[in-house]
Amino acid sequence: MSNTITEEKYKSLSWSKKQDYIQEWACICNACSHKWHYLDSVEKQIKREQTSNALMGLGMCCNPCMTTATSNANTQLEIQEAKLKSCPKCGSSNVKRTAKFFQKE
Repeated sequence: MSNTITEEKYKSLSWSKKQDYIQEWACICNACSHKWHYLDSVEKQIKREQTSNALMGLGMCCNPCMTTATSNANTQLEIQEAKLKSCPKCGSSNVKRTAKFFQKE
């Protein structure tokens, strides 16, 4: 059984102790009451890829093909991020998100 803690308890931990926990988002759609979960690491990975694409685009500013490619990639990443935060059942973005923290095993 996983050891879970509240967000308040997580915030009070030292940086090194925070590394022992995984954050999960528990989402509830306010429109249809559908529940789903996803790991915070998925959202962070999307943001890292967006940052990487932006930096790559800066380095290739004189190459219009590269600018278009990174722009299209960022558009797809924005769509993925929006899907994470929207209800998979009805598509509503009227969602309540609650952070849950689980100790790594």
